[in-house]
Amino acid sequence: LTGLLKIMLGLLTPQTGTVKLFGQEAGLFRDRSKIGYVPQKAAALDGNFPATVHEIVLMGRYARRGLGRRVTAEDHAQTRRALAQVEMTAFHDRLIGELSGGQQQRIFIARALAAEPEIMFLDEPTAGVDKEIKKEFYALLKKLNEELDLTVVLITHDAEGLTYGSMHVACLDRTM
Repeated sequence: LTGLLKIMLGLLTPQTGTVKLFGQEAGLFRDRSKIGYVPQKAAALDGNFPATVHEIVLMGRYARRGLGRRVTAEDHAQTRRALAQVEMTAFHDRLIGELSGGQQQRIFIARALAAEPEIMFLDEPTAGVDKEIKKEFYALLKKLNEELDLTVVLITHDAEGLTYGSMHVACLDRTM
């Protein structure tokens, strides 16, 4: 499934057919700020990583600003908005390694939201998360979809989680 997501993002080329993002072939699409991406192993980082939650989310602004550009007051404001959208404002000055896996996942979603995307791709975002946290997580995704008019594409093996508000479901089965 991760391979399918990489094809959808234009990181891999399909063997046949084409994938388009915003009307352009995915491999040629360059306006990356329109796309938010939360990888499968986003929360699997060294607990001693010396970055605050605010700094991690601020990194999401580079999709819009570009590397090497000076961070602006607007970048900091959008970082605060993204933290508020995932209900993690109170953690802004904490080190990322001090947070639980579910909290870290919210931070990585905030990092993707900081770029103000129109579509967000998430790869197995609830892997290793307990059932109650999953419900909260899916409720958060539904809220982001409704309030921000954000398209959410979720790659998951968690069939139960799809019942928490999915509008469209595509199921892949490789059995022969």
